[in-house]
Amino acid sequence: MRAQNSEQAFSLWAWEMMNKLKLHQLDRSESVCQYTISNPTESLSCVPNMESDSFLEILMKGIRERQPIASYVSVMMTLWGHSVPLICVEGFSQLQILQCYYKYEQVLICLHHIIPLFLDCPDSLLKNDKFVSLIVPLINADRTYMKIAKNLIAPEFPGPVLRQFANMIESHLHHYKR
Repeated sequence: MRAQNSEQAFSLWAWEMMNKLKLHQLDRSESVCQYTISNPTESLSCVPNMESDSFLEILMKGIRERQPIASYVSVMMTLWGHSVPLICVEGFSQLQILQCYYKYEQVLICLHHIIPLFLDCPDSLLKNDKFVSLIVPLINADRTYMKIAKNLIAPEFPGPVLRQFANMIESHLHHYKR
């Protein structure tokens, strides 16, 4: 995708940078990941809190304006993407905003880091309507009219989003054994 103007070029660069930064606790070394999962209260004490940390006001402004990059950052670097109760209330809502902007890759990146936090409480994930409403569009993301027409000529299954979704599941099975 080629940027049309400097604002679009900056937006593409910003998304690229956000994808490279290791903002989530479970995007760090294996020892940090295991410590975070085994001792969530202690390990998450240093994670910023959207409700109480005043330095996040600019991020909160982006959230109020429904800016997708603010939604992504709020999930990746704050308790909205690290604390199971806050993920269920706020985090999944932010991922729904990302999905409204067709940011499927970013939704999958967030889910890749969030889902292992539910190992001790899988029912709170599976019974969450917001989570379920995220999964169905991800599975169908590759089924646009243009892609369906293209598949009539040169079939491609699974599509890129579904392939990335499957890779996420495989990664979870490999890295987060009980």
